[in-house]
Amino acid sequence: MCNLRFTATQYALLSALASIAGRFLTGTTAGSMIEGMGYVNFYLLTTLVALPGVILFWYMIRSGLADVSMGTAGKEAESRT
Repeated sequence: MCNLRFTATQYALLSALASIAGRFLTGTTAGSMIEGMGYVNFYLLTTLVALPGVILFWYMIRSGLADVSMGTAGKEAESRT
């Protein structure tokens, strides 16, 4: 739920926060997991963990939910011109 006037600022702040949190939370555990299970197995595990999100996104595109979730983003600027 973003105000369209502030989407760039909100995206910048949220992505910076996610980056900082991601480095602290996953940086140390990923290294020890790679040492414990090997790089190839770690890569396969992360691919397996990401598959539900990929499948969900594919489903959203096929069913039109991705278009619905966009709402009126970008249409406000088009109507002014």
